[in-house]
Amino acid sequence: MTSLTCSTSSVTSSAASGTTSVRPSTVLMALAIVRTTPPDAVLLDLTMPVMSRPRGLTHLQADHPEIPVVIVAAQVDGETAQHLRVHGAFGFIGKPVRDGRG
Repeated sequence: MTSLTCSTSSVTSSAASGTTSVRPSTVLMALAIVRTTPPDAVLLDLTMPVMSRPRGLTHLQADHPEIPVVIVAAQVDGETAQHLRVHGAFGFIGKPVRDGRG
């Protein structure tokens, strides 16, 4: 499985053969990566620079509707969650993400 994590800190593409990390400055860079190497899923930070809120999600879904996009955010209220689902969000992960080790 290949996944792409788009956040203000990194974009990570993971595959069975290894992991490649890139630090994008905007969602536009993440979109370019998705176009050249489509992942199986995308984790998208809701507060990415330049294209935050549903704009980044809308562009990802327009170009690759087959790729599930999971939104990562500190808080997503019910109205925002519904709005993002309408724009194609597959699901949500709350921040900070805890790995269960501490």
